[in-house]
Amino acid sequence: MKKILFLLSFVIFFSCENNNYKEEKENIENQFKAANNFLFSGNYEEFCNFNYPAVIKKFGGKEKVIEALKLMTGEMQKNGYKITDIKYSKPKKFVNNGNELQTSFYYDMTIETPDGKIVRRNSTVAISTDKGKNWKFIDTEGKPKDIVIENFPNVSRELNIREGGVKKLE
Repeated sequence: MKKILFLLSFVIFFSCENNNYKEEKENIENQFKAANNFLFSGNYEEFCNFNYPAVIKKFGGKEKVIEALKLMTGEMQKNGYKITDIKYSKPKKFVNNGNELQTSFYYDMTIETPDGKIVRRNSTVAISTDKGKNWKFIDTEGKPKDIVIENFPNVSRELNIREGGVKKLE
């Protein structure tokens, strides 16, 4: 009887676990895709709307972010770099931190370069102030968790943030 109760509680726990934050995960995925579509199509104004406000403030405002993005993408194109693919993980852990719901996920960005393809590994922190309906993103730029939290002190230490890196593909 104990084994049956244990098995039943195990099944109930994991079936509930799989349903937790399902809508929030879908919202993150859709909004992350939308943000990247705006970025890659050069609609930097709309792309900025998906950035966490503290990121925009750190750059000195939306106009400065747009200027930096134009410069960066122009340099990439001029030097023969092109982003060809982005693959990302599903967020697994959600943390309530003050009035924010936070999570993180990993992504791998494939970039064609004059010397071949590379994959840039990174993490993104997603933050919602409306219980998961709308999300704003912080690209960690491959920085260690401590540096991310130093720059954005409200980011929870409970989140999984991996250091980035670059891997050359054969």
